[in-house]
Amino acid sequence: MTRKLCQTLAALLLFMLALPASAAFEPVTITGTAGARRSSFNGFDYELWTQRRDDDVSMTLTGAGTYECHWNDAYNVLFRMGKRLGSVKPYEDYGDIVLEYGAEHTITGGDVSYLCVYGWTQNPLIEFYVVENYGRYKPPGGKGFQGQIEVDGGLYDVYADTRVEQPSIEGTKTFQQYFSVRVDRRTEGTISLTEHFKAWEAMGLDMGGNLYEVALCIEGFHSSGSANIYNHILTIGDTEVGPDETPPSPSPQPAPSPSPAEEPSPSPDNPSPPPGGGESGFPVWLVIGVSAVLGLAIGLAVMKIMTKKR
Repeated sequence: MTRKLCQTLAALLLFMLALPASAAFEPVTITGTAGARRSSFNGFDYELWTQRRDDDVSMTLTGAGTYECHWNDAYNVLFRMGKRLGSVKPYEDYGDIVLEYGAEHTITGGDVSYLCVYGWTQNPLIEFYVVENYGRYKPPGGKGFQGQIEVDGGLYDVYADTRVEQPSIEGTKTFQQYFSVRVDRRTEGTISLTEHFKAWEAMGLDMGGNLYEVALCIEGFHSSGSANIYNHILTIGDTEVGPDETPPSPSPQPAPSPSPAEEPSPSPDNPSPPPGGGESGFPVWLVIGVSAVLGLAIGLAVMKIMTKKR
């Protein structure tokens, strides 16, 4: 009887230790307010930015790189999850930057929403997008067409535009925007971001600045919708971003978050994970459960040894 109980407890312990990483963290939900709410979660940097205080928006962080979001008649909102690299070196110095992703992206009202990879460089200041899915409005509205490129088995239309005295990570500035917009829209696959950068440079677009950020984003403007980023694997060189990662480079304090339209309001306090879990590590229930199983198993083993000695 004792042997069977020990075997059962050992099997239970192994099962609990084998739980997927996503089960080891409680989801964290944040809601919109004017400006940016940003912090880190499971090794990723996230941000929810909304332009109007009364917009109905929310973002639920569900694991390492994954999240769900919704927006209802939002004027201007952006949800993003990725890595802020701190503008310490150009993209070539990181090796290949690749994202594998899977998403559900639904637009229920309005025309303007994107599923995209988003980021910035500094010196020069460039805002860039690789757009995978969008509504009836195709960004950036046909301005600055540069031609087509083929990356990851798909065709992308490339655009370049100049933003004059608009909000950026350096405050109100004039800067360039680059877009790769996938011709055949999709919601899952691989994005070889470095290949887009190389293709843009071959077209004469300057990508010589230091890389500030790479993020998987949902953006909405005068629209309603929802999204579920259920798979997100970001690899930078030899490093897969996540809870056990070693950051590819030191990240200084992030610059002010940009808005697609106007200067953001001051950022509120970062949200705190609920008791019993969150970004700090394993939830309390799992720690207590594993401890109890280990304690019981050790106790039974000691009892068995004592019985044999008698």
